[in-house]
Amino acid sequence: MGGARSVEYEIEQAVGGANFQMTATTSSNMVNLSGLDKGKKYTYRIRSKNSMHHSDFSDAVQIDYILKPSAPMNLKEDEAQRVFSSNSLSTILKWTKSVDNGGDKDTTYSLYRIFFDRQNKGTRKGEMLLFKGLTMPEATVDNLVAGVEYTFEVQAENKFGASDRATSN
Repeated sequence: MGGARSVEYEIEQAVGGANFQMTATTSSNMVNLSGLDKGKKYTYRIRSKNSMHHSDFSDAVQIDYILKPSAPMNLKEDEAQRVFSSNSLSTILKWTKSVDNGGDKDTTYSLYRIFFDRQNKGTRKGEMLLFKGLTMPEATVDNLVAGVEYTFEVQAENKFGASDRATSN
């Protein structure tokens, strides 16, 4: 940088494709940016400056501020929707959508059937993914055996990750 020592970095931010604006100046190689809104796209570029000159800006880096969603709640069977046939039972499971989608409007749900050890009640033995990519907070589960107790779990997912699971009662 022209013989003078670099002393500061200027950080510019653009939100959602808008023009860049100065957002921070620091002498450190790290900066804490606060006040970001979930679900927005942020673009940053940086340049160094000293008392004599400033550099060109770096290539821009885009960040999608998205977190994993919160867990769905209240997973339960809609008992009024049970359908019995001669060999099986179908039922509808419903749940409350995640309160916080993490900033991603494309949050989907996966539904699992949970298996337990018959000798050691309460010991989880495995699971089966029944549905993935559900967009509505309900699913019809078919081929159940009447009189058998089932446990189901539902999980919200977005492009950042998966929530904790809600378990049926």
